[in-house]
Amino acid sequence: NKAKAWAEKASGNTFEGIADNAIVVTDAGSFESQNGTSLAMRTYSDYLEVRWSKTLIDELKQSSDPRLSLVAEVPQDGVIKNSDQSLIGNTDPNAQLGLPNGYDLQGAESDIRNSPGYPGGTGVGNDLAPLGRYSRPRTSVYLKLGGPIFIITYAETELLLAEAKVRGYTVAGTAKEHFANGVTGAIQSLGQLDASATLDPVSIGGFVNSHPLDESSQENSLKAINTQYWIATGTNFNFIESWLNWKRSNYPKLIPVNYKGNVTNGRIPRRMIYLSTEILNNTENYRAAVSRMEGGDVLTSRVWWDR
Repeated sequence: NKAKAWAEKASGNTFEGIADNAIVVTDAGSFESQNGTSLAMRTYSDYLEVRWSKTLIDELKQSSDPRLSLVAEVPQDGVIKNSDQSLIGNTDPNAQLGLPNGYDLQGAESDIRNSPGYPGGTGVGNDLAPLGRYSRPRTSVYLKLGGPIFIITYAETELLLAEAKVRGYTVAGTAKEHFANGVTGAIQSLGQLDASATLDPVSIGGFVNSHPLDESSQENSLKAINTQYWIATGTNFNFIESWLNWKRSNYPKLIPVNYKGNVTNGRIPRRMIYLSTEILNNTENYRAAVSRMEGGDVLTSRVWWDR
């Protein structure tokens, strides 16, 4: 069991706080060194239409998670104000509404305006914003061209140690302690994105203490730990890590979307396909690698560790 061996080897030598977070520092003044995700979100269509998913917003709301008002805002009414990056939105937790997955604005049955429970847009006439009532990533936190890029965080290491303990590995501390440290670190890390996402220690402690690790069963513990891992990485905009850990842990339980014309028949992708340059320039090794892969070079094949 290599996971057990390496977890036990790492125990006692991991991050000790958010000051240890591995971060790529970006430079707003240099196009080549800007935060690429923030830059992409600043394009007109992205800023106007990118929204948090219903899955995440519902998870934060059901537990009264204080991160909700730190990471999400509802734009001001109308498409003109909705597209103005200088205008802050409404961060009231009660106003937040996640966008259901699998919808578009193309006018057919998959159009969000035809979805059950559609709340309507904001503004009128040519100023109508069809997604105006849905929560977007908070502008002050996520649109900074000089904002940090998280690689691995204290929160992630603590949550992984919590899982190791739940699985019976020999690591220092208790699963409950590591879980609490992980959730604490995840909330604290948001302040590294922007000071406006900083939460006071008393509020953090109150939330963490009132939401301890569910130790009623191993399955419930693993669910709680990896759901928090998903929230931590997602709200840090480290979506690749969110996806990778979901593949590893199978938490949270996601509902696939079978969008019209999709290439996986409604299955959530398990890997990225090889680039055409790899196929052309490294053909022999490409074919050898694909031959070992059940299903071949497609999005739904599983890599060696994804079992």
